[in-house]
Amino acid sequence: MSKNRVLIPFVIVMLIAAGAAQLPGVRATARADDAAAVVAGTVKGWGWNDAGQCNAPYPNSDFIAVSGGGSFSLGLTEDGSIVAWGDNTYGQLDVPEPNSGFVAISAGYRHGLGLKQDGTIVAWGDNTGGQCNVPAPNSGFKAVSAGVWFSLGLKADGSIVGWGENDEGQCNPPAPNSGYTAISAGFRYSLALRSDGTVEAWGTNYRGETSVPAPNSDFVAISASHMYTCMGLKEDGSVVVWGDNQHGQHNVPAPNSGFTAVSAGNAHCLALRSDGTVEAWGDNSYGQNDVPFLNRDHTAIAAGDNHNLAIKPPLTWYMAEGSTAGGMETFVLVMNPGPQPVYIDMAFDTADGRLTPPELQGVKIPAEFRTTFNLGRYTNTYDISTRVTSYGGEVVCERSMYGNGRTWAHESIATTAPSQEWFLAEGATDGGMETWILIQNPNDFEVSVAVEFDTDNGRVSPPELQGLSVPAHTRRSIRANDWVKSYNVATHVFCPTGEVVCERSMYGDARTWATNSIGAAAPSQEWFLAEGATDGGMETWILVQNPNDFEVPVTVEFDTDTGKISSPELQGLSVPAHTRRSIRANDWVSSFNVATHVFCPTGEVVCERSMYGDGRTWATNSIGAAAPSQEWFLAEGATDGGMETWILVQNPGTGYAELNITFMTPTGAVPGPRGFVLAPGYRASFPVGSYVTDFDAATLVEADRPVVCERAMYGPGHVWAHDSLGFAP
Repeated sequence: MSKNRVLIPFVIVMLIAAGAAQLPGVRATARADDAAAVVAGTVKGWGWNDAGQCNAPYPNSDFIAVSGGGSFSLGLTEDGSIVAWGDNTYGQLDVPEPNSGFVAISAGYRHGLGLKQDGTIVAWGDNTGGQCNVPAPNSGFKAVSAGVWFSLGLKADGSIVGWGENDEGQCNPPAPNSGYTAISAGFRYSLALRSDGTVEAWGTNYRGETSVPAPNSDFVAISASHMYTCMGLKEDGSVVVWGDNQHGQHNVPAPNSGFTAVSAGNAHCLALRSDGTVEAWGDNSYGQNDVPFLNRDHTAIAAGDNHNLAIKPPLTWYMAEGSTAGGMETFVLVMNPGPQPVYIDMAFDTADGRLTPPELQGVKIPAEFRTTFNLGRYTNTYDISTRVTSYGGEVVCERSMYGNGRTWAHESIATTAPSQEWFLAEGATDGGMETWILIQNPNDFEVSVAVEFDTDNGRVSPPELQGLSVPAHTRRSIRANDWVKSYNVATHVFCPTGEVVCERSMYGDARTWATNSIGAAAPSQEWFLAEGATDGGMETWILVQNPNDFEVPVTVEFDTDTGKISSPELQGLSVPAHTRRSIRANDWVSSFNVATHVFCPTGEVVCERSMYGDGRTWATNSIGAAAPSQEWFLAEGATDGGMETWILVQNPGTGYAELNITFMTPTGAVPGPRGFVLAPGYRASFPVGSYVTDFDAATLVEADRPVVCERAMYGPGHVWAHDSLGFAP
């Protein structure tokens, strides 16, 4: 490529506060002892990925800084080593040995820079303009920035050194060459931040890249792209963009406040908010503005030419229930809705401790893909909980369980966090029914839990269940029948010494049917339950747990295929303190499409819904959603082998909701319904089998207004059924 024509420019980010410590972000160029702490995490990439520059290699963990170049990326790990991935045409991935002792990195267009703890700079990759020839004395540096065919280094005394191509004077900082606190090398221009909060810019001014807008003050961070887009972060958390604006780069998303880091790409901009969400705007030719699921918890960002990188803690999913002995089968369903592959590690907490099968560490889940894991291949036990951790992106997990030759089944969404408290509204121990409380302790230490039951006659607190020990990395099963006998049994689990994960399984009629659900970590004033049917011999029950020390009234309404139904008798229905109440929806509505909304104006409750069919030969259950969402992810689903899968969508709002549904299979994404309009107060059912035939069919539901989604699945001839609430970010 000619040096006179840059087709794929690049970005550099310098995040150092004027006269203060470095802000959390990427392209860390300060020495470690000057930098603010960044929690180590996994790198997620998106956008242009022609050379794999978005795909950080496994194990994708312990990164504290990232930097995106032309078609390659660099990551700095906690141990001071550099990981490089993507294009290596010019040796830009060949970090010189010893690959250790680094405290900062910067990826140029086709070369890389690394700053050592001793203040020296290491350079590698393309040296077309001499950008890798660090001038003597190579010492005393505290920051580095790699441009296109030149490089910048910031000395501890506040002076700047430039080397490489200098056709436009980009290596010559303005006088006085002192008092600088941050640097950023662009195409043929440079930016630098002074200790007084002003920005110096020199070199070309082809599209205003060196014309810093007034007032030139109060800057705390700067970023020059390897084209003509420049960004600055102000002390008040606002972002200023100057230079090229051909793709709307100057249009900072509202509110222009609360930002903590900035990074300028080829023709797009990237910024990190204080709440951990990422904003991206400008050119979107390669999807560089489409921040993938989940857009939260990010701690650092970096924009490459047309791709982006972000650091965030790994996401872990927990599933307390599971059994692979006694003829039972347990499957873990993993859905990757993102645009790049994700790696996962899977571990099991059993009655005998933790298992980490080597073949389940570093498993690659391709983009827009659903895969299934049969836990019976790895262990044979009655008590098995699962933990799935993802790297390089996020996945969604559910767990399905079958027994007695698949005559019964139950299923549930997983949870992304343990909790000190869990509430489980459903349960029955009379009439031949069994209820089991499953407790997973994922901690490295033993914990004690207290288990209480809220029944139709009040709270039951067995002394033997107060301070019950659960060893580290184990699963414990508690049979509620041993402590209470009632048709209405809700459960409260409290762990004063740590956090655990809880689910509840329920069996009836000599285990001809079974249900299961994850618990709720907290009560809520509102609950939404998308599934339900009261026609065709089906029954639907709404289970309301009041864990409060006082009586509360609840209002129950139904959203159906003919609109909302509100019965006067269900407005202000009393639920006494520490009790569980069961409401039979059949007594109020007759429809194949029945969703429910429960509202508690004077307190908070917990709600689940159970559904039975075919003379109670099958049953399903799920926890409700505390709030609607515009996105829902449902990892389980199958439409081959005689199985049916239905997506249930409830619109509890006051406006029409437009839905787009996509199915994710082992062969990739399959479009489902597009532009379906769901009226307010209505429930709609979508048969997945009308769009895809596969044993692995996960679902993504996107709406322009908040809705609620569940998924129901039936076996051949409706011998068994199970259901789960989806996951909403």
